[in-house]
Amino acid sequence: MISLLNASAFRSERDEDRSKTLTPEECQSYLAQYASSKIRLWKYNCSLSRLVLRVERPADGRLLPIDLVFVALSDIRCPVHWTLGASQIRDDRDSCGTTFEVLSAGVSLLASDLTIVVHDEYPHRYWELGD
Repeated sequence: MISLLNASAFRSERDEDRSKTLTPEECQSYLAQYASSKIRLWKYNCSLSRLVLRVERPADGRLLPIDLVFVALSDIRCPVHWTLGASQIRDDRDSCGTTFEVLSAGVSLLASDLTIVVHDEYPHRYWELGD
């Protein structure tokens, strides 16, 4: 499953604020806005099988920072720092997961869920994975 949510939704009790489900194509289109942005591996929790990639300063200064949160990782190839290029996202029902690839950066991830968290608050209150 691929979803998009605002960080402020973590405090909201309204269902409509929680999240929006995206198709792989919608996700690719959303991330295309962040092309040429520098990404870094923010947090990896092996025991929970979760990974967070962060875009702190989008190349387009009008965009908000985002996190890409991968849950239930089964395959990971990802450098610590890289630049977002054209992404390929496939929802593969046979392997019960979502494949996220950025071939130009040598990134390939397979996870059951991908969530894009938009940092829509100022000052940013970064949420964490929970250890």
